[in-house]
Amino acid sequence: MDIASWLRRLGLEQYEQAFRENAVDAEVLSDLTEADLRQLGICSDIASGFSRQSRN
Repeated sequence: MDIASWLRRLGLEQYEQAFRENAVDAEVLSDLTEADLRQLGICSDIASGFSRQSRN
């Protein structure tokens, strides 16, 4: 999965740089917790959505 394309499809392209800078790829994404995502600067509402989306 191309993370940048996935983020754009979700309308969350503003997080591309944070994912890139932290080497978040499809494998890493599935292991991230909401707390991890918040540390990347993603607000909690969106972080919980990421957690659900990345497992689908």
